Amino acid sequence: MDTEIHIERMRPQDWTAVRAIYLEDIATGNATFEQTAPEWEKWDAAHLTGARIVARFEGHVVGWAALSGVSSRCVYAGVAEVGIYVASIALHQRAGFRTVGQRERLGQMNGRWRDVVLMERRSAVAGRDFS
Repeated sequence: MDTEIHIERMRPQDWTAVRAIYLEDIATGNATFEQTAPEWEKWDAAHLTGARIVARFEGHVVGWAALSGVSSRCVYAGVAEVGIYVASIALHQRAGFRTVGQRERLGQMNGRWRDVVLMERRSAVAGRDFS
């Protein structure tokens, strides 16, 4: 039995499992300000095709991450926002991200104001085309 977690490229057929994880995190109110998970076509259009991964354990998708451009303006070319759906802050720190700030009471979910932690990591491949 394979007990390792495998990181692989996300495939369109992974969307059902990815969406289920996304919906679980939406329900907690901790991972996103979204209220619903989009349909595949909308999600696919919003995320860079070459920068989507899933974590598989015993053949099942148990986590995912994807990049989306922060803006279509040319001055932001090569700048992306990461969405990662696992133990997020600690995982980001282990991957070299640093906390650069916290935006207090940025959005309200279910009647409760939520803070947002801002993290960044400078990349040696900034500007690379992931589409």
